[in-house]
Amino acid sequence: MVLGFMPEKSGNLPTRYDKKLDTLFYENPRNIFRSGPAFVSMSVQSQAHEIRRGRFFGTGRTPDRPFMVEQGKPDATQFTDQGQIASFLATVDVPARGQATVAIILGQTDRMKEALPIIRKYKDVERGERRASPRRGMVAWFHGVR
Repeated sequence: MVLGFMPEKSGNLPTRYDKKLDTLFYENPRNIFRSGPAFVSMSVQSQAHEIRRGRFFGTGRTPDRPFMVEQGKPDATQFTDQGQIASFLATVDVPARGQATVAIILGQTDRMKEALPIIRKYKDVERGERRASPRRGMVAWFHGVR
């Protein structure tokens, strides 16, 4: 998570987890390019979330075998890599020969009061699918916010 035009100068970002919305909020008060809360959420309820890259991947792990995915929890022994991320862990049941849709919600608004209705709106997958094209596969839903 960077939220700046120069990642190496973005610094540590204030982060807040909203349990009711199951959403991570980030803000970069030093960013002169764009201000306001950025948010990350999903349409399914998460079982866990993590904001530190090292705790997600785990000590001695590679991106293809993250600790959090295998163990269902962050690696509490990892203190070296403090890079910021937005990660969620969820279980999705997909019936045999079936399909499931999970919306990953990413955005940034000028003010928190603008972010909340957008997050609530796109957590409703059926509502988003009605606005998307009938194509199968990956579909991006965009909501313009000034």
